[in-house]
Amino acid sequence: MGTMFLESHRDLVERPPFAHLASIRPDGGTTESEVFALGNLLDAIKKDDSTHSSCRENHPTLQNDGCGTGRNGISRYELTERPSAKSFSEIPVSSMASLSTVVLIMRERPAGDFDYEVKGQVYSSVRQPEPRFGAAIRNAFGDAQRILNVGAGAGSYEPDDLDVVAVEPSATMRAQRPKHLTEAIDAVAEDLPFADNSFDASLASITIHQWKDLGEGLKEMRRVTKGPVVILTFEPVALKKFWLSDYAPEMMEYESGRMPSLDVVAGHLGGRVDVSVIPIPHDCLDGFAEAFFGRPEAFLDERVRSSQSAWGFVTSDVERSSVAHLKESLDDGSWDRRHERLRSIPSYDGSLRLLVANP
Repeated sequence: MGTMFLESHRDLVERPPFAHLASIRPDGGTTESEVFALGNLLDAIKKDDSTHSSCRENHPTLQNDGCGTGRNGISRYELTERPSAKSFSEIPVSSMASLSTVVLIMRERPAGDFDYEVKGQVYSSVRQPEPRFGAAIRNAFGDAQRILNVGAGAGSYEPDDLDVVAVEPSATMRAQRPKHLTEAIDAVAEDLPFADNSFDASLASITIHQWKDLGEGLKEMRRVTKGPVVILTFEPVALKKFWLSDYAPEMMEYESGRMPSLDVVAGHLGGRVDVSVIPIPHDCLDGFAEAFFGRPEAFLDERVRSSQSAWGFVTSDVERSSVAHLKESLDDGSWDRRHERLRSIPSYDGSLRLLVANP
């Protein structure tokens, strides 16, 4: 990278927190320690034509196909060379060897109710696919061969043995998809870029509560799907009963309110809708709140909380107070006096539900 560029924009590239992330591994994979903090720099470039021009002159590896906002609030930037360090301030000129191309798509406005561009950086390190959930989803697909995954995130629950097309509006989440998965399309549930009946089955896993227009998104899934529409979601009344409500009542009140009722979901999908309770295993790999029903210490880990969108809807003071309350209860033994059995049971029937809608 050119020295002039670094010196001109050092205040941008060294200013935390960074707004967006991009994969930096030449082989296309991504790990938590291998993300490239790029967002504040690109935000400044797309808002200021003079900055953009300076960037083009001093850093030819960074290109833009049009300053400002494109369709659906998106601006596109292309790195024709992929750097191999974790921040601009760490990149020596000699590191800019010719590597594979990466395209970053960033949204000025979140596609849903939570900004994964800013807050989804560590998602995939905590939210791993749980094999037992994956088996239930795979079974729900029946004999389908071509699958659409809507709100695909980092790619959880996409079967390796089927033809999967993934849709994900967040660049941060797309960058965290494992390299063996197909590249996700930048699109939203409410406006799927596919013809009617393009897929044998479709999936939306732990995502519908974040959509701006639930009804339109579900109708779009039904439109493009010939067979079953499979939804993994949470039942709001059951979720509110989870023990975390005793320690983070504001957060859990808001979180349960985000969840649509199952009757509403079924009404939008139409046809025959079957609903199943999905037991949550004690060692659940997908780190949503109830996954830690018997491992309460996990909530003391900021990395875990950062991977759960619910915490993003309360203030930092509320979050600190909730965590302090839980820690005090763990330290004095009061949590265990109330919930000790949860530490040893193999699974928990909480709020997780699988809906399968057939036309």
